Amino acid sequence: AAAVEALAAIALVLAPTHRGGAVAAIALWGLYTALLLVRRGQRLDCGCDLAARTRPVGAATIARPFALALLGAVALALRAPLDWALDTPFAALALLALWFAAGELSALPFQPRTR
Repeated sequence: AAAVEALAAIALVLAPTHRGGAVAAIALWGLYTALLLVRRGQRLDCGCDLAARTRPVGAATIARPFALALLGAVALALRAPLDWALDTPFAALALLALWFAAGELSALPFQPRTR
């Protein structure tokens, strides 16, 4: 699955394969979303981040692949890959860092406040 994700991401940024990459991204991450919805409330390692850990499938876990499928739909609607500039790889790395940070924050157990 990780290889298909990587291929879809690479295909999204190349002009000849942009449309196929967007369709693959929508299909793959849409399928992830559907499968996680079925498993909602169960504990599993969804493979959403670099650490192997089981946790309950909740709204944050389901929202991640859904957001990626939406980004694939936006890419498909744009009909052409975005123009690359010198800062594009750095912006992509910043987005990746934020993505992993969001995953780490969503992995924290909920602690209700007590007085």
